[in-house]
Amino acid sequence: MTKHRKRREREPAPPPPPPRSGPSPVLAACACFALALALYWGALRNPLVFDDRLLREEFLRLYAASWFQFDLRWLSHATFGWGYGIFRMDWFWHRLVNVLLHAATAVTLFVFLARLFRTVLPAPGGAARQGTLDPAWIAFFGALLFLFALVLQFSVRLSRMTHRHRTLGQRLALLEAEVLRLKQKQADADSTGRSAAAKKRDEAAKKRDEVA
Repeated sequence: MTKHRKRREREPAPPPPPPRSGPSPVLAACACFALALALYWGALRNPLVFDDRLLREEFLRLYAASWFQFDLRWLSHATFGWGYGIFRMDWFWHRLVNVLLHAATAVTLFVFLARLFRTVLPAPGGAARQGTLDPAWIAFFGALLFLFALVLQFSVRLSRMTHRHRTLGQRLALLEAEVLRLKQKQADADSTGRSAAAKKRDEAAKKRDEVA
């Protein structure tokens, strides 16, 4: 027994786990809120576009007064209706609340992914020596990707609209050129017809003079 105790006493204690090098939830929350405001601040006072033009005052009153509607987008419309009771038709505050909710969702996603990755992925010990990122950083990048989702979506939609406008402009230019060509062709035909008629009248006048 004494030998076993001496062996246990001589065995070195296991090394403490290495400290986490990923961002803390507080730092991630501050970064998400700051980045969301920086991304969307310039668009908070823009007019309504796309399907947002549906949000008229009578429409918002309908959703503000009812708790449930048989509609696929009932929840999103109802949030605008509930916000209408506070902010009325001031879309700056409506959009600011939406941006803050979007940032809060990104922070929640970061916390969930950080816990999930720390449970599933190996802890940064030997893996960290091989250059593997801390799971918290992977979760943070995932939250940032979610935060950029709206920017990517609307950039794709705007690029499609720009392409359609460019194509429409080119087609209108081609149509205008074709109309001008047809007008010029018609004008040439009219002038040719008038000259031919004038020539015939001159010939008829000459014949009458010869007969006289």
